[in-house]
Amino acid sequence: MFIPFQPLRTSSLSKKAPTSVGRVVAITGGSGFIGGHLLDALIADDTVSRIYVMDIAPTTRWCEKVTFVYTNLARDVQFEPQQKIDVVYHLAAVSREPGFEWNEYFDINYEGTRRLLKWASKLDIKNIVFTSTGMVFKAGPFHRAPSEVPSADTAYGISKALAEEALSGWQQSKRGRHVAVVRPGAVFGRGCGGNFVNLHRALRLGTFAYIGGPDTVKSCIYVKDLVALMRGAAELKGWHVLHGTYPQAPTIGEICNAFCKVFGWTRVIPTVPLNLALRAAAPLQMLNELGFSNPVHKRRVEKLHYSTDIDGSGLLELNLAPTHSLVEAIQDWRDECAPADPH
Repeated sequence: MFIPFQPLRTSSLSKKAPTSVGRVVAITGGSGFIGGHLLDALIADDTVSRIYVMDIAPTTRWCEKVTFVYTNLARDVQFEPQQKIDVVYHLAAVSREPGFEWNEYFDINYEGTRRLLKWASKLDIKNIVFTSTGMVFKAGPFHRAPSEVPSADTAYGISKALAEEALSGWQQSKRGRHVAVVRPGAVFGRGCGGNFVNLHRALRLGTFAYIGGPDTVKSCIYVKDLVALMRGAAELKGWHVLHGTYPQAPTIGEICNAFCKVFGWTRVIPTVPLNLALRAAAPLQMLNELGFSNPVHKRRVEKLHYSTDIDGSGLLELNLAPTHSLVEAIQDWRDECAPADPH
């Protein structure tokens, strides 16, 4: 449930919090899309007594057990909590790609993670769940297992892969530390923006075209299933890498069919060759570079063409696989946003 944000009084962080037997958690990036959904679930969990939302923007969810702590991972973390933190969900990141300068991804995603680990070591925090990305692998016609060595070719993917390496070193450097790295595919749900919202809009208007064909694999996950995965990952011991996607990742054609089934559309979707799509996008990208903003970018066109196929089958044996089918997830998303379109 969304609860309007109420600013904290200055004294709220200085007063001693009451002793509680419940778990204490911290969420970096807790004011964002995924963080907000995670926060909703933790608020509803009676076993959680205190939630520290560590972000540069205040949370819009608020209740007695939520405390907002301004945290900018471009600098060292100075926050000293009033209770021992049982688990940190580390979501804060520069993630839109394209959208930032090359160095910005590394300063927050990699160096920011190192700053957070320094803080966690100081407070003797032993359990971290890290939201990485399937983009630690180069997109293409490859099926990627969690055990494979990352092969990113973008600043976003490389910075996340380096952060994973930092977390691995931190986990191994002291006995009793636990880290779960969760690599989601494309995440969709209420408040997501981005790829799935754009796809919905294009299908609704009848303007969507396959780039290269309908068989491009697009690993993805509904945000509610991702939150359940992350919460389950917090119970794992040692080092784990989990791919947040359907055990059998859908193709772009299957995703489009699911949208059409849920919304009752009949669409004949054309196919455009990649080279032709890139040539058509070039003038619009040039306008972008001249300051005339539009959503077309070479990288976005390429992302429609290249597969992002990460193997989520390992979630089945851990009982952490998505519980919503693709159609059920899109239907639930639609219903949550009604009467407006999914957003």
